[in-house]
Amino acid sequence: MKAPPARVVELFDRDALNFEEYLQSPLGRLRTELVWSGLGPVLRQDGATHYVLDVGGGTGAFSLRLAQQGHRVLLLDPAQGMLDLATAKAERELTGKARDNLRVQKGTVTDISLRSLSQQFSIVLCHNILEYAVGPQLILSKIRQLVCNDGLVSVVVANRDAEPLRTVVNKQDPDAALQLVDKPVHPSTLFGGYRRVYSLHEILAMLDEAGFSGRNVRGVRVACDFLSQNLLEKREGWNSAFALEQELITRTPHKYLARYLHILARPHNQS
Repeated sequence: MKAPPARVVELFDRDALNFEEYLQSPLGRLRTELVWSGLGPVLRQDGATHYVLDVGGGTGAFSLRLAQQGHRVLLLDPAQGMLDLATAKAERELTGKARDNLRVQKGTVTDISLRSLSQQFSIVLCHNILEYAVGPQLILSKIRQLVCNDGLVSVVVANRDAEPLRTVVNKQDPDAALQLVDKPVHPSTLFGGYRRVYSLHEILAMLDEAGFSGRNVRGVRVACDFLSQNLLEKREGWNSAFALEQELITRTPHKYLARYLHILARPHNQS
């Protein structure tokens, strides 16, 4: 298994502040909160304290919240710029036990230092990492080695089937949209360069090969990417968009056209 290309890590390091600003934008907050709306109930279901690995956890959008709720979290990211921002946020926002619950480490799931942690994690987050990874199938297989047999993996990927629709509506360019149909690699507007986008069938097949069964498929941002930024910047507009998304992201066929796919999966033969 290969580590992320040096160029990709360099881009993540360079654009860490831009990424954090995106997370605080209306669309960024919608993405985070919609993913959380799928993950949060699972965490509350058994009331247990979980040991969580946040693969490519970036600036800590999920790790800090999980630590605040009492879970033990390892935030793992290869970009120092991301880790610096995550650490600074933790110092500002977490106190006492919550701060002790969070550990921040530079690296990837391929690092030798993680071998002793085999099957120690009850939950592994892999959010928007496979778009940029070299060897995404092998990364999922490594995650399977790290999660316990009754654990859970939360995967978020960019949805290939959403891109032509977004392009034709937002850019009014049917020719450009046609070029994106079935195209597995698209330009990355956030970090520059390119990223891989996935069909639902493809990501479910990859999870199955890695040893996971997809139990819950949700969409993330079905309709709000077509709304104006001005509307989303208003509290009432954002709240209305979030309420609409909550109705659409579990419904067929709407969820299959969302900007992102969110899949909660468990190891094979687990309920």
